[in-house]
Amino acid sequence: MFSAISVITKAIAKLLDAVASGDVKLLTKLEGRCNILQEVTPTGDAALHLAAYHGHVNVVNKLLQLMNGAGNQAIRGFLRVKNEKGNTAFHEAAIGGHHQVIEVLLERDRPPQSEIELQNIISDTSDTDPHSIVNDAGDTDLQNIINDGGEITDAGEADPHNIISDAAETDLPNITNVVGETALFKAVEEGHQKIVAELLPLTLPQQYWRTDGQTLVHCAVYSRRKEVPKKLIAAKPDLLKQADYLRRTPLHYAACLKGISHIAKIILEKDTSSCYTVDNNHQSALHIAVKEGNIDLVREILKYAKDCIVIGDNEGRNAFHLVIENAVQIFDKTRRRIKTLMFLVISKRLINEADNRGKTPLDIALDNMDTDERLFEGSNF
Repeated sequence: MFSAISVITKAIAKLLDAVASGDVKLLTKLEGRCNILQEVTPTGDAALHLAAYHGHVNVVNKLLQLMNGAGNQAIRGFLRVKNEKGNTAFHEAAIGGHHQVIEVLLERDRPPQSEIELQNIISDTSDTDPHSIVNDAGDTDLQNIINDGGEITDAGEADPHNIISDAAETDLPNITNVVGETALFKAVEEGHQKIVAELLPLTLPQQYWRTDGQTLVHCAVYSRRKEVPKKLIAAKPDLLKQADYLRRTPLHYAACLKGISHIAKIILEKDTSSCYTVDNNHQSALHIAVKEGNIDLVREILKYAKDCIVIGDNEGRNAFHLVIENAVQIFDKTRRRIKTLMFLVISKRLINEADNRGKTPLDIALDNMDTDERLFEGSNF
């Protein structure tokens, strides 16, 4: 039973210091004191959280070794302790990018071989009584497991090392924190390629979303790194179409962030449909890119989907309306930057297309004393 520390005693303080610094020697003095390992800090972190986050694989091994006397179930419970954010030690290892710690935790969480074999027998004979499966000697497989210390004595044609079932796999990769993130989410967020590659096949498809509806690809966009989004999109391209509770796709969020046009290009090369997806305000990624002054992304979007410029938002404004409306605020009142976006207009009719207020881009320009009407003269397009 894990309990929060109301007062950090001298012994616990030493334990936490040893764990954070990687001092294995001090931990050897805790033999037989599993209770102290089960204490958690006011933020819910157990000693294993700290060791995993700092990447002290020797300390992680030692902590698990100290728990051996408590039994396998206690160890598995130890691995599932969550802090106030709902993160397990497995999450913390993913955040820190510590692949060796990930490997250790996965290995220690797998059920014993005898338990796996027993589960396979029960699974493979779900329509029969497992006690009735009899070998040539008249013994059941279940009896063989019990009588021979957990190993099947009559291997027959099957190689026990090749017996694989759901029971053989750990569920650590599918445990979520308070916002519905698995350890894979944390690895994606931090850009840890090796851990992402290992955890992706171990994570169930229903865990590709967190509670706000954002997917692993949304998260990859925030990371601003190139390789993780590239590999993730190649492996799970369908996630590009998925929108969160605001109905925003990963491309919408790429539009909000400057300096990541390389990620947007990866998205657009794989799928252009999200260029036409609108959020709760009926705004496309292009609307957002224009409002944010994200010129590089505007260019990328219109390179792949020029016609999306005609999409109107909930006020009937297309991207061209927003270019003019936001010219002063986001383009520093420089005609050069406004002209940079003028080439995006694929039809002169957009100049005269009215929004829900009945205003055309030209009307908006005339209302804005800092915008030069001559920008709209035919010779400038």
